[in-house]
Amino acid sequence: MEQDKKIEILNKQIQKLDDPDFDHHNWYTETGNRLKLIFEDADDRIHQLKSPMHRPEYMLSGIVVEKLIKDWKRLLEGYKEELDLLGEEMPEIETIENGNFIDSERILELTKITSDEFDFSKLIALSQELNWNYSNGNYLTVSMLSRAIIDHIPPIFGMGKFNEVANNCGGKSFKKNMLNLNNSLRNIADNYLHQTIRNSEILPNKTQIDFKNDFDVLFAEIIRIFK
Repeated sequence: MEQDKKIEILNKQIQKLDDPDFDHHNWYTETGNRLKLIFEDADDRIHQLKSPMHRPEYMLSGIVVEKLIKDWKRLLEGYKEELDLLGEEMPEIETIENGNFIDSERILELTKITSDEFDFSKLIALSQELNWNYSNGNYLTVSMLSRAIIDHIPPIFGMGKFNEVANNCGGKSFKKNMLNLNNSLRNIADNYLHQTIRNSEILPNKTQIDFKNDFDVLFAEIIRIFK
């Protein structure tokens, strides 16, 4: 199926969310079938689509339905942006296809978490964007998104900053992984974020930003907390 047709299908499903006769059951079923036509990994996306309905605060009445619709719109708009990115002509040197930085099963587990305290949608979006950029060799962006993730998650551990997570949470092995993120990753990312333009630059490579193992330990612990 052509890219434009896929985006057209998603636009129609977004428009139906504003229909006066909107029925969430019919829309969910129909949209799930549409996603199977558009994406090879449709099952993961259908899980993402289903996740908001499992949140205790969504009782499908009044303002709560509006929140549900807002979440569904956000997801479909994200799928459209992903199609746009995949449809862009990338220079051959940048189409590296490294695979994922964060294991796709970890991200899928995040979509299944239900929490009254935390909304995981931003963490999921950051993780998906991190994977896309890593797969395509955009290592500057990988370092910045990695930094954004470790700054985003401390409240999950009851902390305000990631250095508190690294120094106070988990056992010896977990601390070792988190200290590596807090020290090495943070320094690398900060260098690229804050260094002003110079007459000569060396860009990051795959080896320099390889914190996949540490991130897997971090995500595994987040998932364990909410099981």
